[in-house]
Amino acid sequence: MYRCLTCSAVLLLILSAPLSAAGLEIREVTLAEAGASLTVADGAVLVKTGDGSIYRLGEGGAIVAASGTAWPPADVALSPPVVRDGRIGSDATGRILAWYAEETEQYRHGALGDPVEALALVGREDDGKPAVYRMSGDEVFEDLEPRIVDLDIEPHGRPEIVTIVASAEEGAAIAVFGMARDADGDPALVRLATSSHIGSAFRWLNIAGIADFDGDGFTEIAYVDRPHIRGELVFLEWRGGRLREQERVGGFANHHGGSTVQDLSEIADVDGDGHLDLLLPDRGYRHFVAIGLDQEGAREIARTAIPSAPVSAVLPAGSAGAVYLDGEGRLFRLDWTR
Repeated sequence: MYRCLTCSAVLLLILSAPLSAAGLEIREVTLAEAGASLTVADGAVLVKTGDGSIYRLGEGGAIVAASGTAWPPADVALSPPVVRDGRIGSDATGRILAWYAEETEQYRHGALGDPVEALALVGREDDGKPAVYRMSGDEVFEDLEPRIVDLDIEPHGRPEIVTIVASAEEGAAIAVFGMARDADGDPALVRLATSSHIGSAFRWLNIAGIADFDGDGFTEIAYVDRPHIRGELVFLEWRGGRLREQERVGGFANHHGGSTVQDLSEIADVDGDGHLDLLLPDRGYRHFVAIGLDQEGAREIARTAIPSAPVSAVLPAGSAGAVYLDGEGRLFRLDWTR
């Protein structure tokens, strides 16, 4: 799925905030034409202006003209169809797709903008027959885009699908699904594990990143528990087909209530130690914070003041940077130095 975001576009002005001692910097990139859009394709940030011209955001924030074919095509129609505001998840090869289907209003929470949630998770490999997992009881998928990740980090392993589910009695949890075959040899989805639920209806969590953050060979799923209320960053370790809570630390946010944007974070090796770190806003959206994880627990690596809170997805822009839009359509670049 390619995410398109509204911004104001074409002339560029960079206003640099001072580089923090910890190595994070935010620069504002102001573009002068309304009605443009922003996306990432093949590792490059692309801007489309109101007249359809395509530009690439280059080094130092320069805008370079790009061909019209550089803009990724729109998602094709799928069956069963994707739920309202849903996005299509893909693995790194593009061979495996996953999406949510079968709209329902039985939960009626509205954390993601409306009371519509999904009853089904769909997975499809190599344009083959889709596999469908349908919820039963009081559960729904309170999520917009499944994440296809090889949690086991095996060279030739099959990836898993990471989702956010919610129960009318217990609230949200992380659920992991695997791709398999049923007794007839048809594609199937199997629920492999579910984390502890928050414990109350209409209490939600939002995934921030998935990686081996502590470098021990096992993948962690990082999420913010109740990003609008509590703001605790939680690391779940996937080991032996189970989810185990590894670390919990307060003071973070990665979603604005009612928004369809879930990706207010980024993963990168900020300090250059060979382990991936997590960048996300603190509560109140005053700072971007880089958090590392090791055997001693979570630690803050760096932080820098946020001139204006992100409302778009935070999109990667090169090996040491990311970009996002604020509520006024201004484009900001977050960079880190090692």
